[in-house]
Amino acid sequence: MTNDSLKKYSFTDLLKQGRIRIPKIQRDYAQGRQLPKVDEIRKVFVHTLLLVVKGKHAATELDFVYGSNQKNAFEPLDGQQRLTTLFLLHWMFGTQFDKEHPLFTYETRNTSAEFCEELVRREALHFVHEALDNKKNNELAKNQEDKKPEKPASIIRSKDWFKWEWQYDPTILSMLVMIDAIFEEM
Repeated sequence: MTNDSLKKYSFTDLLKQGRIRIPKIQRDYAQGRQLPKVDEIRKVFVHTLLLVVKGKHAATELDFVYGSNQKNAFEPLDGQQRLTTLFLLHWMFGTQFDKEHPLFTYETRNTSAEFCEELVRREALHFVHEALDNKKNNELAKNQEDKKPEKPASIIRSKDWFKWEWQYDPTILSMLVMIDAIFEEM
């Protein structure tokens, strides 16, 4: 098969085809791990993606995403890290996802699937604006007691819908790190 016969899809194109489901055989989402090497990869990747979002680059190539359609959903065999980052990026920039029938989900753990469902029920821009307001208010605050979380992940963790057991899911923890990384680069 030559490259000429392969079709290129954007993340939005892929979602229009149906659901994206990360199958049980996949590892946890790792692009949010807090290790020096991963930190640098994440920073460069987010910066590259946001250059496209901000219109400073026309497009970027993310290499191949391999998978197949299984049970009415695309299941990647390779590329779940990139797909998860693109899901978070789209959510952070206000893409409206179907709140009743999630188009992006994880089968690796129930907690990961629940978290993705809860995220799309909320608008990321509320967390972004709350973080920006908190940052501004913290700069004006005279003592530590008046300070509030300045990043979306801390705000998300403080919400009553954020389940206690989610703090032990490595995929969710990595997603929260990536949400903050996207926020910081916005």
